[in-house]
Amino acid sequence: MVKLYARDNVDGDEEMARRLQEQFQDEVVNYASAQPRSEIEAVLTPSTTTRETSHLALEGAPLARPSRQSARSEGHVTPAEKKLNIGRATPDTETSTPSPERHGGSDPHSWINDLRVSEERRSRRSTTPRSSPRGSPRGSPRSSPKNSISVPQAIGTYVDTEEDETLARRLDQELRDAELASRLEREERTKLNRQASAAFAVDSTPARTVRSRDSFADSPSPRRARRDARPTTLRGKFLYYGLRVTSGVLVLGVTFLIWITVFGSQASDQLDPTTWLPGWPDEDPMLGSVGDHNVWKTKGRSGLTLPVLNNLDSNSNWRRLLKASIQQWNDGIPKAVDINIREMTYDPDCRAVRKAMKVCNGNYGPTNWRGVNQILLQDDYIITSLAKMNDYYLEGTNRAQKLYTMCHELGHGLNNFVPSEGLGLGHSDENFHNRDLGNCMDYTERPERNMHPDESNFETLVDMYGPLGGVSVAQQLPSKSGDDRVLAVNVDADRVEDFEKYALFLQEPIVADSNVDGLRHDGRWRLLRDSGGTEHYERDLGEGYKMLATFMLA
Repeated sequence: MVKLYARDNVDGDEEMARRLQEQFQDEVVNYASAQPRSEIEAVLTPSTTTRETSHLALEGAPLARPSRQSARSEGHVTPAEKKLNIGRATPDTETSTPSPERHGGSDPHSWINDLRVSEERRSRRSTTPRSSPRGSPRGSPRSSPKNSISVPQAIGTYVDTEEDETLARRLDQELRDAELASRLEREERTKLNRQASAAFAVDSTPARTVRSRDSFADSPSPRRARRDARPTTLRGKFLYYGLRVTSGVLVLGVTFLIWITVFGSQASDQLDPTTWLPGWPDEDPMLGSVGDHNVWKTKGRSGLTLPVLNNLDSNSNWRRLLKASIQQWNDGIPKAVDINIREMTYDPDCRAVRKAMKVCNGNYGPTNWRGVNQILLQDDYIITSLAKMNDYYLEGTNRAQKLYTMCHELGHGLNNFVPSEGLGLGHSDENFHNRDLGNCMDYTERPERNMHPDESNFETLVDMYGPLGGVSVAQQLPSKSGDDRVLAVNVDADRVEDFEKYALFLQEPIVADSNVDGLRHDGRWRLLRDSGGTEHYERDLGEGYKMLATFMLA
């Protein structure tokens, strides 16, 4: 702003000096044209005293640049100054400026015209830049009268020289300003590059790397942001902490289920109250009174001798599993049963045979049961039993699952427990998730631990049938119907035609309850017990005949 203001002042001064010079020259010419010749000659040829005085005055005057005041005042010069300026001569004016002497006393108007032409030439010549050897517009004043210049010539010379130098200074200043701006721009660019390099070097320092190793240490700003993001209203806090607690519970629940699935029996045993609460009830439902069991009628001898018909598929491993399971029941101590195997042809329909137990297998479809035991009762005695293995669910399972199912259904065929006050039917335990009892009459999710009968099962059979070779306990007790139990010879006297008629009911397809086709939705059947893993049904056929069905659910 200061530079521009100074430049404007210089330009204004130069323009004002140029106008003053032109005005002064015009006034001189006009004045000379208006004066008579005698007066012009008097002015142009002053006396010796006046000429010397004016010469000395001009020699002592410095050629300094006039100020604004002096420049303005120069426009009102006195006649003496005008005469003095006209009378002064320079080397240039002595040869080029016209005078009356040179015209030889001719007409002064002709001399005036020559003077005007001379002034125009001087004006054109003044546009050519002049400068001193050192570039100074002033130069050194000369003492010789011959070198003295007139006032108009001095002003024109000064103005021309000052204008050239001002223009030169201005151009030089502009060049310097441009160079300075370019240098400043380069320095600024270099500074920015250095700052960027320094910032990159700081980011790559080992201290930064060491600090970044602490991955779990959050900077204060993210921690503050998380703290500020917490809700402040009661509803917001309830939702915020409620969701967090719910998420934690879900994670714990999923972890618990995975733990149960992986560790299995260990988890179930630890969850079973009988393992860590002494005296917790763990009753065996097979240990009810003997009169609560449905049994086979014997011929007065102690123990039970029962024929088992093997109608299993000969191309499957079911026959080997049946033999292994029967061998385990026969070898029990105390010994109460003697099971005889009779090899038969494959019969998936499993048609009932009087006074015998029949074992079959087949693909019975999606019946929701892996195995089922069906019993036909006559006056509360077992007169036939069917054990069926459903290959729809068991095909492809391991040996432990098949042997467990076979042993379990054979146990139901040997005796069936009538429910009383919610007790189960012939099962040691009906809880799948508690501690395994180690016998095949205990429901379990780990069949490899419950594939065989144990001593508790054999003792129950002894209580029901007595030991082999002794007295049968079942024959010493009255029947549930109120009639004394009769001997087998009287049972043989029953009508065979009745058995054939009621045995046909055993051929009807049965489905465990999980849909509308289940026995629970059949009004002819009565649900005796549902323990979650097993279902027990009873159907009264009339004339002392009943049908029982016990399902091992799939």
